[in-house]
Amino acid sequence: AIHDHADSDCAFVLQTGAITCENYRVAWNGGYENGPCELRRTSTRTLRTGEIDMRSGHLSVHRVASCDGRAVTLHVYAKPIDACLAFDEDGTYRVSRSVYDTVPAVPG
Repeated sequence: AIHDHADSDCAFVLQTGAITCENYRVAWNGGYENGPCELRRTSTRTLRTGEIDMRSGHLSVHRVASCDGRAVTLHVYAKPIDACLAFDEDGTYRVSRSVYDTVPAVPG
């Protein structure tokens, strides 16, 4: 899905495989609350094993997809994302809530 990163900073590194990152510019027609926006793809980049990408906040809008089969990434957020905006190709959008799994430390 095309999405922003709310007010969080994000970095991710590709562990295996290859992914395509499509970057978008968002133009709000009359403001955030006034319906669909204009989405324009600004660039596309392919990341391979070991390469890093960084994102910051609402202005960083992208879509990530595996190129050929399975890809694994490790994402690190500098402030958890409780919710972000997910966009459709036609500029409509919705709030997408985040869910996190926590694994307790093993006493040792």
